[in-house]
Amino acid sequence: MGRRSWSTPDVEISTSDCGALVFTGGAGKDANNAIAEELAQGGRFSFEMGQATRSLSGFFDAAGISWTPEVLSYQKID
Repeated sequence: MGRRSWSTPDVEISTSDCGALVFTGGAGKDANNAIAEELAQGGRFSFEMGQATRSLSGFFDAAGISWTPEVLSYQKID
């Protein structure tokens, strides 16, 4: 069973291809700030999302429900 610490801030990501995403995998505020700085430099990134996120995205979109998919990991690809 996974746990999520609500005291750890998330990294909000805005993409031109995927829209808004959120990354919660940082190890605290300093790590999340470093991740945010890396992503802010721009470029192309690959984002990994869980199967449930991918499966539910069509349902939420069709139902008109606003949500932000959670990113499990990312990698710079250029």
